[in-house]
Amino acid sequence: MQIIKSFIKLLFFICPAFAAAQSTYLNQGAKEYHFVDRLEIKQQTNTDLNFSTLRPFNRKYIVRQAEFLDSARMGYADSTGKDKYYEWTDLDLSPIDEYNLRSLLMNNAEWVSVPRKDFAEQKTTLQNFL
Repeated sequence: MQIIKSFIKLLFFICPAFAAAQSTYLNQGAKEYHFVDRLEIKQQTNTDLNFSTLRPFNRKYIVRQAEFLDSARMGYADSTGKDKYYEWTDLDLSPIDEYNLRSLLMNNAEWVSVPRKDFAEQKTTLQNFL
């Protein structure tokens, strides 16, 4: 009986290591809401971006879709040479949209999957004193 109790206690302490954490949500009225709505209007054929009925927005999911659209704009060529996501390469973002996309990714950097070198501060320590 003592072995079973010890096993249950051990299992109780090990199980939280496998639990998934929850994501936070975008604040109501944040500028990211307007940008996500704008992306949804621009990408009417993309069903993954059609979450206008889900409020509040999950940060993890929004960042994942924004990263996908950011990388899909560059184009993907498969083995036949045809662009796999040709309907998303003409996203045609304005400079303000580019800024908002970068701001969205920077403000939610914990959910960005690839390391972003442009998020790092450009000044060195000695330049702060000059």
